[in-house]
Amino acid sequence: MLYAALYRLTFGVWPVRLEVVPLQGAPLAVPYDTEEAYGLLADAVAFLQDANRRIAEVEIGRGQTTGLASP
Repeated sequence: MLYAALYRLTFGVWPVRLEVVPLQGAPLAVPYDTEEAYGLLADAVAFLQDANRRIAEVEIGRGQTTGLASP
């Protein structure tokens, strides 16, 4: 669904459909809801902004690297 929201931002229209294409077998349709897709996009943007803020704090010596990379 995040890809659907990014597609909307890039091209100005929602994708006709979403599919997962496995290495073997037929593609699988993925239903999506535009509001939920926008919500996921908002979450991703907030996560990115927080990560960038924390990195900036480390760069100026006010933050620690602990927790920045946690797989």
